[in-house]
Amino acid sequence: MTDYISGLTIGVKIGNGHFGEVFHGVDPAHGNVAVKVLRREAHHDDARWQLYKGGSLNEAQHLSKATHRNVVQVHHVVEGDGGDSVVICMEYCAGGSLEKKYEAGPMTLRAVKKAATEVLQGLGVLHSRGMLHRDIKPANILLNGQGVAKLADFGLVTDDLLLGYGSQAGYWDHIAHECWHNGPTSAKSDIWALGMTLYRLLHGKVWYEEAPRPQTMIEDGGFVDTLKWLP
Repeated sequence: MTDYISGLTIGVKIGNGHFGEVFHGVDPAHGNVAVKVLRREAHHDDARWQLYKGGSLNEAQHLSKATHRNVVQVHHVVEGDGGDSVVICMEYCAGGSLEKKYEAGPMTLRAVKKAATEVLQGLGVLHSRGMLHRDIKPANILLNGQGVAKLADFGLVTDDLLLGYGSQAGYWDHIAHECWHNGPTSAKSDIWALGMTLYRLLHGKVWYEEAPRPQTMIEDGGFVDTLKWLP
């Protein structure tokens, strides 16, 4: 384990985020925590490293502004020795992500409705505070120890909006039709991405791999007519 001056200790790796790797950790003030670490790699020149580090700090700042029971909470941010790493200490969600449940097969309607309601509450707070998530997918919805769903991974969140719209970004299969036609992201494109996420959770990974890739169809319209509905 690696010890930091803050008293934070980092243990086993538990996943990857848009920026950096995620580890289980222990913090003197918060107990079990999730720790996102962004490290400078050999191929990072000064300019690229500053870009990566800025993205990580940007994620932490956005999370800290989005305090809500359905948004993963950031506790603190520290910079590693020599300035070659950034460490974000955040709430640990023992239930893991919905990606694992999605890979195991279709979730029940009741479970998906519960997760959807909770995520929408967290997403509503982001939107009310002038932020867009832009990367909603099963892997970015976490469950805490009580099974409460929380929106996570804010690497693509932006508050750089013009009349409620932001620049294009997102997971390709969840990009809305208007964005494929050079339209900006908005609260509506976040809702589209959540809808795609819920449909996937109800059908499971097997369906997703058998069906045509959404990114090849959404751009031309009529995507809804291709969907296979379970009973």
